Amino acid sequence: MGCGVETSSHIYGLFQNTCVAYDLVLADGSVVHASKNENTELYQAIPWSHGTLGFLVAAEISIIPAKTYVHVNYIPAHSRQEMLETFEKEAKAVAVNQFVECLVFSKTTGVIITGKMTDTPAAEARVNQIGRFWKPWFYKHVEQFLTTGPGEECIPLRDYYHRHSKSIFWEIQ
Repeated sequence: MGCGVETSSHIYGLFQNTCVAYDLVLADGSVVHASKNENTELYQAIPWSHGTLGFLVAAEISIIPAKTYVHVNYIPAHSRQEMLETFEKEAKAVAVNQFVECLVFSKTTGVIITGKMTDTPAAEARVNQIGRFWKPWFYKHVEQFLTTGPGEECIPLRDYYHRHSKSIFWEIQ
């Protein structure tokens, strides 16, 4: 299993921090259950093992309640220091921000993106279904806030979680 940072990691930790238990098929064909209380060394070694310990066949995870939309705020920054200070401030505001990320466009420009799940879009925030095929790649959409200034919108949760999937960042442009 490999793991990575997600925009909600400042609250929930990495993916493995939501895993309660794993079932693996080991090289000898045996099936092993690993948790904090059973096969604890194996349980602790599974994250970042990338399949070297066995074949992961099941994972028991803690579910995080979801809502229909993510209310997203875009905060442009025009210096490295401003990016760092804003990102740190927003990441520490866990009561307000469930999601925090920064898309960096140059050494001195970036957009800090914060979000919080909601079932009802705010009146002042338009709903943007960014997953539609005709919509610009998410990073291009975000880049416009460097010139237009701060902004906000509500993105359907599924679209939010797949916001980088279409473009795979800048790799396929």
